[in-house]
Amino acid sequence: MNALRFIAAFAIMIYHSTLSYQNSMPLWLSRGFHNLPIGVDLFFLISGFLITYLLIEEKKERWMDGWMDGWMDAFQSIRNFYARRALRIFPLYFLILFLAYWFYKDTHPDIPYLYYFTFTANFWMIQIDNWPLGLLNPLWSICIEEQFYWIAPLLIWISPKKYLPYGLWGILVLSILFRCWAILYVQTNWMLLYAHPLSRVDVLIIGALMGYYYGNGKLNFDIPTWVLWTSGLWFIVFMFTVEYNNFSSFYHVTIKKYAFITPLVIFFLHIVLSSKPRKGFYLWLSKNRPFEYLGKISFGLYLLHTPVIDWLAEHTTYKENPYLFTSLVCLGSIALAALSFELVEKRINALKRFVSFVPKTNTSVKQ
Repeated sequence: MNALRFIAAFAIMIYHSTLSYQNSMPLWLSRGFHNLPIGVDLFFLISGFLITYLLIEEKKERWMDGWMDGWMDAFQSIRNFYARRALRIFPLYFLILFLAYWFYKDTHPDIPYLYYFTFTANFWMIQIDNWPLGLLNPLWSICIEEQFYWIAPLLIWISPKKYLPYGLWGILVLSILFRCWAILYVQTNWMLLYAHPLSRVDVLIIGALMGYYYGNGKLNFDIPTWVLWTSGLWFIVFMFTVEYNNFSSFYHVTIKKYAFITPLVIFFLHIVLSSKPRKGFYLWLSKNRPFEYLGKISFGLYLLHTPVIDWLAEHTTYKENPYLFTSLVCLGSIALAALSFELVEKRINALKRFVSFVPKTNTSVKQ
């Protein structure tokens, strides 16, 4: 799981560090780099799966103590869930907000920080139909995840087990219908389709459905090798030939989006949930300690790479050499994220042991 987190963060970091010179690349290569924000959807897929699976397992284990005790424990479970999310997200998130205020208070005093403090900055982006400044740029996706967290534990605890998947499938259909509505009735709709929670919740819900079915023993199968190879080839062809974030028609907001997402789901199922012994590349990926560590600092990589890009672009001439500039962004971001993890995040995350939950049925899936 940590290796996948790193891959998602690395894709976003490469996208932002090459953004200024993607137009000078050959079209196929430029398109491949320009499609790297799909890393955000990989983050959403992981989050949806992990949050749902752990909440369902916790609900099952607490419910074993009896119906009344289960309801009494629901409050404690939801409280602990929000405490875990706060310990994981808040320290670095609010550090970024503090730094943004410090750096932009004179040049951009009109930034509405209340949107960021309430995790609704994606709605501000839709309102202005534009991206925020560098430091604040990645926070929109954190806001969407937080909005998902507002409803996920309540939905899981309130819904009877047999009805929960119907609710999840219903939200997925609602997301698709919302994008179709936006295509029909909203003239300036790109940022609405990109940053609205109803437009982006579908991938979180796909992850949640995998978490539900896996937790109930309904995803206990292995994906044939030919499906993996076909999916890999399919994904590569789409990455270098089709623009992922083109939302100009029904096809683009429905069929095309899931043509990209489906291979991600297949590889997620194989890498994370397969019952077969891992071997070859997958064994290396799961056992590689540097990748494991890079996955642990992936949240820092995602949030801290933009100030590294801005500093290098402003204070050096390395941007004239794209390969050197991107390499320095990667190295600087990894160093800064590791520093943040060791000095801040690790110490605060240690407090999660007081509110953590590890399922008895599968200790390999952790928070």
